[in-house]
Amino acid sequence: MAVTDIQTLYACAERSRSKAITLTVSLSANADWYDVANALIQILLGSPRIDDALVLESILSTPLMALRKRGYNIDRILNQHREERLRLEAEQESARRAAAEAKAREAAVMAAGRMSAGGDVDPPPYKNSVSYPRHCFYTS
Repeated sequence: MAVTDIQTLYACAERSRSKAITLTVSLSANADWYDVANALIQILLGSPRIDDALVLESILSTPLMALRKRGYNIDRILNQHREERLRLEAEQESARRAAAEAKAREAAVMAAGRMSAGGDVDPPPYKNSVSYPRHCFYTS
């Protein structure tokens, strides 16, 4: 028997022996939410009807605010987005603080090293003395 009809799918889903569902979505093909919906419906519903995949495809492809307007409860999704954003901001702030603390510790170590080496690197100028730039002194 020869295969005459070959279709490229955007997504497929399968259930493993441990009842875990694996959804595989193509990154190279054009996005087709119907394939995603159909794959999920085949796994989630025992005997899906024809229009089940169309309903799920409509939900998957509709923006969140439009779903809210239609009466869908999307608050949990929006809260996840907000929590993720706040977590990332907290991590960035923590990294900035850690970098600032490391820089302060490094400056303190450098200052302590100068003090233990006999004081400041440049001694204070003497009264009534002329200070010359270092490049003015010649050594032979």
